[in-house]
Amino acid sequence: MKSGKEFYPSGGYRAAWGASILSITVVLFMLGLLGLLVYQAGSLSDYVRENIGLQIELSDLADTSQILALKKDIDTMPFTLRTKFISREEAADELARDLGEDFVGFIGYNPLPNVIELYVKKNFSTPVAIADIREQLLNDPAVQGVNYQESLVELVNRNIKRIGRVVLIFSVMLLFISVLLIYNTIRLAVFARRLIIKSMLLVGATQAFIRKPFLMTGLLQGFISSLLAIAMLWMFVFYVKIKIPELPLFNNHSVVWLLSGGIIIAGIVIAWCSSYFAVKKYLNINSEDLY
Repeated sequence: MKSGKEFYPSGGYRAAWGASILSITVVLFMLGLLGLLVYQAGSLSDYVRENIGLQIELSDLADTSQILALKKDIDTMPFTLRTKFISREEAADELARDLGEDFVGFIGYNPLPNVIELYVKKNFSTPVAIADIREQLLNDPAVQGVNYQESLVELVNRNIKRIGRVVLIFSVMLLFISVLLIYNTIRLAVFARRLIIKSMLLVGATQAFIRKPFLMTGLLQGFISSLLAIAMLWMFVFYVKIKIPELPLFNNHSVVWLLSGGIIIAGIVIAWCSSYFAVKKYLNINSEDLY
């Protein structure tokens, strides 16, 4: 019995094969861009959360040893990302630069307190967690007050949740559309050879024998398309890295490598499954429904 590939018209088959690879490549590239978008959204969310600062105003009665001990204790707390001590002299110099005049000389004394700036980890950046941290810090006798922008914290958390929902919905929609596009691309290629499939059945070929070349073609198309999509993704990454070097995403190549592996797996699995179900349809179709 002849091989399944010998039933295919060479010229038309090559054209359909190339069109399928091109279509699948574009879809997989879009999936890669989606992965970059999701990661970037998560990185941006973490960056914003971890830059929510609390200003711990220290008592005028606290001496240097008390301040150092307090800072050391705060540094060991589970919610602490980083801290910075700003003396009243440093704060006065900075404020004088912002105002453009020496306000200390004008009023005759420095009203600013010593301050420890505290930045919390992203898991502790919620309004409830920050309020608890504030209450905990106020129990220390060296602490005079703890200030932070409560409205900003609530706004950041609310907007991050909204952005997360939008990105999730968009990701699910694009993933569904991508799978549908790849399936339809392969289904159209199989549709063009539906008569050949039926002819092979009529001459006694088994379904497994007919299905095999289509599945192998699907695997090959998915693999080649994924490699092309990965090449396009890396070119995009390096292009954006040159144009916008400050984006932290494109300094982390491990993310792109991880996405590359995901693209290969997605390309092979989706193309194989699409080929399987597309061929299955025409293996079970009636002769009168072929036209």
